[in-house]
Amino acid sequence: MPSQVVQSAAASRWGHTRGGPHLPRRSPPAAKGPDRNDRSAFTIVELLVIVAIISVLVSILVPSLGKAKVLAVRALCATKLNTIRTASDQYAAEWRGFFPYRAGGSYLPHVFWHGGSFDLNQTFVRKYLETERQNIMFCPGDLYRARNPDAPGWQGPGGYGYRYVSYIYYNFHPAEGYGNWLTPEPYPDMATNIRADTKYPLWGCLTVDKHWAYLAHDCPQTPRTPLGQNATYLNGSTKWTEWDDMAPFWDDTAQDFYWPIVD
Repeated sequence: MPSQVVQSAAASRWGHTRGGPHLPRRSPPAAKGPDRNDRSAFTIVELLVIVAIISVLVSILVPSLGKAKVLAVRALCATKLNTIRTASDQYAAEWRGFFPYRAGGSYLPHVFWHGGSFDLNQTFVRKYLETERQNIMFCPGDLYRARNPDAPGWQGPGGYGYRYVSYIYYNFHPAEGYGNWLTPEPYPDMATNIRADTKYPLWGCLTVDKHWAYLAHDCPQTPRTPLGQNATYLNGSTKWTEWDDMAPFWDDTAQDFYWPIVD
């Protein structure tokens, strides 16, 4: 018995069994690493497909973003006009119903200062809007690029630096014989909140046909027809009016001034 145990141990030691030599166990083959020839990267066709998808998405999103920006600027403009009309109502409440005073004279509908006759920058903007004219009295649309307090050729007291703004004040009383009314009916009296018909606008974006170019909310003196105008009304509303729903109300022979058509 002892000799058998010794033999068995020896056989086990040297890798032999009764059936013959016993080969050492071999470890299972290691997992095969990635083959450099595998096509794991994008193919040219796949890249072109991705580029095409991105192009389609951009073509959809960019116009939407552009439209959103246009609407945001219109909303800002409407907010300004609504603020101006509210201040006009406050002015009227303190002056027996009269809106900000602008005497008759040879001036245009967007004039705020006319020599010694009136100065709405002082009597209206600073007192009732409690700010400076450049902060509130200029349309923020594309029009601002052509008509702003620092516009080349229009600076200073005689230009948009003090005399003009880019909002029309429809409480307008030009001197007799200065310019021509273009309305089918007599121009409405908007001097007071008592006599004025509330269907009419009191303030609006400067909208002018200069007969060679337009000035409007979205037209910085270009030949392109405007899209429309923001206006705030005596009934308290403020809204955008499309160009097809606008008409000229006055001209000074060199240019026609527009406002919304009202029924």
